[in-house]
Amino acid sequence: MKSGNKKLVLVYPPYSTATAPPLGVCFLKSFVEKSLPNWSVKVMDLNLTAHQDYFSLLDHHFCSAGDNMTARLAAETLLSQAARTFSGQNDNEFYNRADRYLLYSGLWHNLSLQLANPSLMGKVYPQTETVPAQFTQYVELILQEQPTVIGLSICYTQQLYMGLCLAREIKKYCDIPVIAGGTFFNSKPDEFLDANPGVFDFIISGEAEKSLAEFLKLELVPETVAGLVYLKDGKAIANPPVIEGDLDYMGEPDFSDLNLHSYYIPEPVLPIMTSRGCYWQRCAFCAHYKSAGHTYRRRSISQVIEEIKKHVGKGIRNFAIIDEMIAPSQFEQLADAIMKADLDIRYYASAKPMNQFNRHLLVKMYDSGCRYILWGVESGCQRILDLMDKGTNIQEIEQILENAYQVGLKNHVFVIFGFPTETRQELQLTLDLLARHKKTIAMVHRGVYELEADTPVFNEPQKFSITRYRTSNTPGVYEFGCSAGMTRQESREAFNKNILFLRSFATDTPELGDAKFRDHLLLLYSHQEAAKPYNRKCDHETIVSCR
Repeated sequence: MKSGNKKLVLVYPPYSTATAPPLGVCFLKSFVEKSLPNWSVKVMDLNLTAHQDYFSLLDHHFCSAGDNMTARLAAETLLSQAARTFSGQNDNEFYNRADRYLLYSGLWHNLSLQLANPSLMGKVYPQTETVPAQFTQYVELILQEQPTVIGLSICYTQQLYMGLCLAREIKKYCDIPVIAGGTFFNSKPDEFLDANPGVFDFIISGEAEKSLAEFLKLELVPETVAGLVYLKDGKAIANPPVIEGDLDYMGEPDFSDLNLHSYYIPEPVLPIMTSRGCYWQRCAFCAHYKSAGHTYRRRSISQVIEEIKKHVGKGIRNFAIIDEMIAPSQFEQLADAIMKADLDIRYYASAKPMNQFNRHLLVKMYDSGCRYILWGVESGCQRILDLMDKGTNIQEIEQILENAYQVGLKNHVFVIFGFPTETRQELQLTLDLLARHKKTIAMVHRGVYELEADTPVFNEPQKFSITRYRTSNTPGVYEFGCSAGMTRQESREAFNKNILFLRSFATDTPELGDAKFRDHLLLLYSHQEAAKPYNRKCDHETIVSCR
């Protein structure tokens, strides 16, 4: 670092799935270094580091004697083999042994909860338990970079205590300002700072690029920084967030600090963002779009294509489009541009099943390299869809699933059990829809409904017959009672009763589970296609060549 320059260290804490690099901190690095020439930025993916440390320990320590030693040793051996397979050291097991992949991914699926150990970390944070040795090591890694400011990006609940404990440990060694951000802080960040004083010096809510750059430029003058949450006279103050209308101005993410081939996947699958926010913004169960300030903004297709070209030039051809969901018009423009640029890539994305996704567009999507879509189906009951304010129609949903399957796309669908007021008969309509499309659906992503803060359901409980709610063990999630439909217990029982059926879409052996990671699936589907190419007869609706 040049004399007189300052350094920001951006940390992505443990634990989340370590199959791809974190996108948010890489966008921040690019924007800050472009905006502030006297600042350098170092990105540290401690989530990946924590996974690597864990598997290094498994490979070198001797399993202690005691109860269930044989079972514990077997589990450790399988996890070590899973790590090697996911890292690309055994392509046969990854691509050709579905039974072993399912076994490994099932173990891995619960790994973050085991490693994070919420019950332990919940005691470490208030300092009733000793901080694990790894935290001291991670703090040393951070401080070795000689930062002027440290930023922690917390996106998932399981990262929260890890981030809090990291910040608290940093404070033991220095007085370097620690600023937190990420999607976890979309809701009531001022209340969080009030409840957790003395750990984070500041929080940035909403989009962080411009706010963080302004914060660093002004040398820690908080009152004028949009989106900044800070303590004044012992009380948290939240400045209104800022929203940048021109996403091209934000630039492209900078992954240069990360080894893209070190993640737990045989080939890199990089995250790509084409838009921010949600163009619908009405689903009653969702508050994710609020992090984008109730807006929907698109990057120019030309900038997205240039970003993809740079990655392809480095040999990377697999991508995850991480938008909340892609509007049909955006999808068509993207598909056309990919084909015009003659980019031989594979990708997946999320979308709302609406009638604009006609066969013509679905063909374009496939021909441009899209291999599967995560559709927000949610329910097979029109009353429930209307109550959710999804803006979708059962007949249109079913036609889209059929058309997508026919053109070669893999359909993944989200469904929710136990939305407020849902009856057993209405849930059965969802199960019936799934059964009708057993052939056309590749995987069902499912869960029992959870009431989240700041969603329309939370803000208008009477409309959804909610009589009471209280905080749960999961931050931002509430337990609730409902005066109509199934009880919470009945919803959970229905979910458990149907779990083998729900798993059966993704595997012929549902007893093994169906834990499959999204980035992995892109590679698996592409491999299956290479082994047995999909033959789709071009018809009069197709204006692009099948390839």
